[in-house]
Amino acid sequence: MDNIPTLKKSPIAVKLKNLRKSIGYTQQFVADYLGIIRQTYSHYETDRLMPNMEVLCKLADLYRISPEILLDLVVPADLNKNKKITDEEVELTEYLTFTNDPKNRIKYKDCSVMEKRLLFRFSKLSTVEQNHLIDIAKVLASTNTSQ
Repeated sequence: MDNIPTLKKSPIAVKLKNLRKSIGYTQQFVADYLGIIRQTYSHYETDRLMPNMEVLCKLADLYRISPEILLDLVVPADLNKNKKITDEEVELTEYLTFTNDPKNRIKYKDCSVMEKRLLFRFSKLSTVEQNHLIDIAKVLASTNTSQ
């Protein structure tokens, strides 16, 4: 029994499971969001089924990332990318946790993705840094003629 080889899961299966768990969603919640049964979604995470493009787009929307990122189609130009990818994964997990926190989902439900990204970054600053950023925004807004 110990000699049975295990097959490596596809990157999409691993990513789906990691994204879901990082936010705290259940398989049932994601399946309900997609309009499918839980067993079908479970098959996506265990690499028994590959989600079609419509499902992939819905998943990207749920996790607020692009389908290209979900499918690992975005390749960093940096060939020595191991550290960079780790940092990006940490950043993505933090962003997803922030935007999908139940309090923030309600508070920022009408915000665009750009506004949520700005609020996420803003929340990571100290009070002094936040005040500096507000001052910079005031200057930029007062000189902006493209309104």
